[in-house]
Amino acid sequence: MIEVSIDDFKAGKNLKDGDFVRVVHKRDKDNKAAVFEEKHFHVLNVAIRKITIGSFRRRLTLNEKVAIKQSADPVVQVLNEDLLASSYVDLDFQPFIDGLSYLTAQGLLTAERVVELLADGSPDEQV
Repeated sequence: MIEVSIDDFKAGKNLKDGDFVRVVHKRDKDNKAAVFEEKHFHVLNVAIRKITIGSFRRRLTLNEKVAIKQSADPVVQVLNEDLLASSYVDLDFQPFIDGLSYLTAQGLLTAERVVELLADGSPDEQV
């Protein structure tokens, strides 16, 4: 059994399918768990939709990264700069999805690759 804060539990942070968790609502001044109500949960199918930038870049092939970097299209360059300036990749963030669609329209990605790139993250990719 793992112990998580209520905020981490709501966000699904550091949880994986099959974990048994105890949700801690508050901690006292000595950082000991002060549980107002103890509930045990069996975590099922926690979709990881926020991944690290590095994890997302590792999903791209070398040829895709080179094509994006070498593109003379200023929109492609702005999309790449925005990605690199982000703290993480939210795979459900509509402007991000729209950016991938733009890359597809420019012939830098295929629709099939976009589906693969937007697949749920794994625990090692999680923010």
